[in-house]
Amino acid sequence: MECPFLQVYDFAGVLAPGESEMIQKALKDWQDSTSIEMAVIIDASLEDEDVFDYSLKIAQSWGIGDKSTNNGILLYISVGDKKIFMHIGPGLQGVIPDALGKRIIENQLKPAFREQKYGEGISAAILTLQQLAAGTYQGDANAIHGPPFGLFFILFLICFLS
Repeated sequence: MECPFLQVYDFAGVLAPGESEMIQKALKDWQDSTSIEMAVIIDASLEDEDVFDYSLKIAQSWGIGDKSTNNGILLYISVGDKKIFMHIGPGLQGVIPDALGKRIIENQLKPAFREQKYGEGISAAILTLQQLAAGTYQGDANAIHGPPFGLFFILFLICFLS
């Protein structure tokens, strides 16, 4: 089953008027210019399902992204359960690994959601994903990437050689 035309589904009714359409337009424009397809699903509850398993079923059954490049992204949000999961297709793993998806959730989505600013959080996350995919991300590297790998390596060597 192919992903439906709409890419934003707010089943929980948390987006302010006009936000769903604005996010939909941003995602459609991104898809038209890059072939990267992203869907956002906001549910009221998982109803005792595991967030990873349930969102993976959706991502697979909808076929989000181009089949030949596996470049789809699903952002699944369960408002009542306070669970968020982002599935990033294998075709995007080189520029947006799962660890970066998790940091976007922790550093952009969760803080906005705590203030009930769902549309703002989702829009910020989409912008970051677009910039990462295009290789133009200019934000705070530590906020998304965390401490540099080299620092950990140096600390490891110091501890190991001591």
